[in-house]
Amino acid sequence: MLASLLVIFSGCSKSAMESSLELFEPDLKAVSLQSGVTDGLITMHADRWAVAYVKDTKSGTLLKDSSGVPLMLNGPGTAGLMAGWLTLEKTNDNQLKMNLRENFSNQARDFIIGISTDGNRKEEMHIIQTRAAGYELVKKDIREIDTSRKSYLSTEGCKNITLVNSTDQEEKMSTDEVFSHVQYSSTFTSDDYGAFDWLAANDSLIFMDDLLMDGSIVWSDHVAYKAGTTLVPYYEKGGTEGALTLRPYSTVQVSGKMQYIERTCKYTFTIKNKSSGNQFLITGTWKQKVPVIPHLRFE
Repeated sequence: MLASLLVIFSGCSKSAMESSLELFEPDLKAVSLQSGVTDGLITMHADRWAVAYVKDTKSGTLLKDSSGVPLMLNGPGTAGLMAGWLTLEKTNDNQLKMNLRENFSNQARDFIIGISTDGNRKEEMHIIQTRAAGYELVKKDIREIDTSRKSYLSTEGCKNITLVNSTDQEEKMSTDEVFSHVQYSSTFTSDDYGAFDWLAANDSLIFMDDLLMDGSIVWSDHVAYKAGTTLVPYYEKGGTEGALTLRPYSTVQVSGKMQYIERTCKYTFTIKNKSSGNQFLITGTWKQKVPVIPHLRFE
């Protein structure tokens, strides 16, 4: 697929331009893609030409630009669809530059780009773009915001319990219920196109940077990469379990606090289309809250 993209979106030789009777290479009249296109250049075989329209193939609806009117492009400049997935540029050297974002939907994009000349000649590029077979994360850049780190004690998620030993023997009893509602929190936000659509739902775990406290790692794990907040129970991720040995016929009130660490990071992911090799960036913010040290109180 990558090889065919390079052929389709590359300039042709001068002799080919002179001999061609087409406004652009015939291969572009029907194109099937499983990829986005980054700075794809299409050489036009006419001195004066314009993008007359972009329309949905099935309905014939003219697609609108970012200002809400049907997209057109006459002189040198750039125009993009309101939906954001297609940008066209007429360059100063008489080429059409296309940036087509990945189609993360299971429904194909099926659209036509109409090209016209001063002599009322029109030709159309018909493009069908489907979702790629898969994507992979090839690079991560995660930077913690310096002023975002917080470390504090809190009763959040903690529960007061009563332990009762009604026997005549010492009894070891669990205190885990005190922290049974404590949770790890991970929140991803991004305004980028397709920020959470490229990754399959059953393969959404991503390893993020270790959390260090006083030079020691207090958290190192994968988190679910999805929009919004994911909560994971404290004990599900190896939280410290506790127990107390009670004397015969004794009662103890147990309460607790948890030391939490919060941080906010900016991230940039480089994603690659496995079908074509096309790469794109996803940027966003990741906020994390980690329970690190439990504190018990007995009365």
